Amino acid sequence: RRSLMVGDKLADMQAGQRADLAQGWLVDGEAAALQPGFAIRRLHDDRDLGGLLAAVETLGRDRGLPA
Repeated sequence: RRSLMVGDKLADMQAGQRADLAQGWLVDGEAAALQPGFAIRRLHDDRDLGGLLAAVETLGRDRGLPA
């Protein structure tokens, strides 16, 4: 469960949760918990984008991909 998704609707986050993804990044929306075990993070500004890029980089490292 190390996959993530980016979406602009709460329905996208719900789909990610049903697909058993680890986290979702909601563009210009309010981050709210759906169910325990699925993290929703907001994506509003440069700081949030930096967090998303760090999460993607971590996923790559966990899978042994070159940086």
